[in-house]
Amino acid sequence: MPTNNHMKPLARHGVVALVVLGLVAAHFLVPGLRLLAWALLHFSCAAAVVVGVRRHRPNARFPWYLLAAGIAFFGLGDLVQEGLDSDLADLCFLSSYLLLTVALLQLVRARSRGWDVAALLDALVVTTGLALLSWQFLMLPYVRDPSLSLGDKLYSLVFPLADVMLLAVLLRLWTGGGGRGWAYYLLGIGTTAMLASDTAFGLLVIVTGSYQPGGPVDIGYITFPLALAAAALHPSMPSISLPGRRVRARVTRSRLALLVGAVVLAQAVIVVEWLRGQPIQYPVVAGAGMLMSVLTFFRFGGMARDMAVQHERRRAAIQVVQASDQERI
Repeated sequence: MPTNNHMKPLARHGVVALVVLGLVAAHFLVPGLRLLAWALLHFSCAAAVVVGVRRHRPNARFPWYLLAAGIAFFGLGDLVQEGLDSDLADLCFLSSYLLLTVALLQLVRARSRGWDVAALLDALVVTTGLALLSWQFLMLPYVRDPSLSLGDKLYSLVFPLADVMLLAVLLRLWTGGGGRGWAYYLLGIGTTAMLASDTAFGLLVIVTGSYQPGGPVDIGYITFPLALAAAALHPSMPSISLPGRRVRARVTRSRLALLVGAVVLAQAVIVVEWLRGQPIQYPVVAGAGMLMSVLTFFRFGGMARDMAVQHERRRAAIQVVQASDQERI
């Protein structure tokens, strides 16, 4: 039979789950409470991250405080946009992206032992390919819009660029070494969900010209603070910032497919835009393609050297075994 000491945490967790479900339901089902539910959810998750830091005491606390601030600024943005001024709201959102990027970068530094060139090249290749997609389908429509002034066009490019920078750091976190508990995956899920919603939001505005809160796009925005709060409260949270043993990236089929897929994105963009009858920015597409090709060349060169070293080690080990067998004879 569970004791009272065990029942109290379960009851507390149940209450928290009900409150979270109530806020999520209010956001999607009760338009009059949507803004309040949004703000309470983000501020509560930011507070939960701080509680997780105080409870688990990781060796690198500053990145988690930055994550908490990023969540809070993201929730504050809508409040400011509704009640004050859209420019201040955009400043809040940009501050959120900056805080999140710096926080993940600090976690990467805390987990790394020296330079991991292979992981860096992998992240750069994939980021360049996705940045090309973002430019072609999210940024370029604003650049081509004659109704926007130069300042508005530049401002419209800031948010996709912020997504690209955040994605680059996230990919660097994924491709490096270090502990990979539940908190690690929750952190990645939350950040990816927000980036996916940003992409969907941008495409929706370009295609339809408007965005209505409370729709499917908000699922990623809601998942973002919940996943980060869950990561901070999970017992595996301290392992995210612990430096792991340096291991060379394994040459797997999935890794090779990811790199090759990123490289062929430039050609895929040309084909898609040709089928759509849209003008193609050849200098940008060609430049991105060449950059990815050069990065992939150096990456494959590193893989070849690693395979040669492993082959030499295996051959040396076989020679040692054969020499020992001959001595016995």
